[in-house]
Amino acid sequence: MHRVFTLTLTGSYQSLYALILAVTGAVPTDGLLPAKCCALELRAAAANSTTPVLISDRNSTNSTGTELLPGVPYKLMFDADVIWLGDFTLKGNTLVVTADIIWF
Repeated sequence: MHRVFTLTLTGSYQSLYALILAVTGAVPTDGLLPAKCCALELRAAAANSTTPVLISDRNSTNSTGTELLPGVPYKLMFDADVIWLGDFTLKGNTLVVTADIIWF
């Protein structure tokens, strides 16, 4: 299954999964939206050129996170649904990020 979400960020770190759940219509009609996926692509909107979007995960030793450059995708891919969306946090001040997720 494949879904694309447009997420609007605030100035503090927020859970990626919580951001996706907050999107109107994110939860499918069967009431389930998997918290794990096999492929994740995040892309900061080009309008974010003056302020970076930061992504962090539970394994990150960098407390400020990794900067997502506008239009440059951040990709993770595996052969199974092992990417836990709740492990990722995003930060940006009213910035927009597109999240593209694929799961089995």
